[in-house]
This record gives sequence, C-alpha cells and structure tokens, in this order.
Amino acid sequence: MYRDKLGIYLNDHLAGATFGVGLAQRIAHQHRHSARSADLQRIADEIAQDRQTLLEVMDALGVPARRYKGLRWLGGRKAGASEAERRPVPALRTEHVDRA
Repeated sequence: MYRDKLGIYLNDHLAGATFGVGLAQRIAHQHRHSARSADLQRIADEIAQDRQTLLEVMDALGVPARRYKGLRWLGGRKAGASEAERRPVPALRTEHVDRA
C-alpha cells in the first residue's frame, strides 16, 4: 500500500518536473539574447538534472516511471500553448528595485 502511494507521489512529481524542464528551457531560449541568458540556461540545466536525479531515485526504489502522467501534463500544456504563444513572455527585470 505504501509502495503504491510512493509510486503515485513520485510519478506526480515526475510529471511536474517534466513540465518544469520544458518551461525552463523555453524561457531560457526566449531570453537567449538577454543579459541573463547564461543564468537562465544554467537554471534550466539544473532543473533538467534534478529531473534526471528523480528518475534515478525512482529506479533505485523500483518505482516505474508512468509516462502517461508526463504525457497528460504535456497534452495540457500543448492545448493551452496556442493562446500562450500569442502573448510574449514578459521581459526579465535585471535592475535592482529599491522599495525603501
């Protein structure tokens, strides 16, 4: 019973991580010419590595990756992508804002 719940939890986490990797890569790509390009790419790479580590943990625990959950996230993202792609990603603020 606990193994089933662990599998559900880890696969839900994997689905979110899969979505997060795609989102981070898209943001890094869209801002590839900005002053923060290297930082955004580093963050995207770290998120991808975290996802890979999750897959390794799941394998070590004998929890199979349920790909359909990742596909469900991807399908939902693709369904909403046409509207989102019409709106540009807001420019990143790189200056310090003093709120004092």
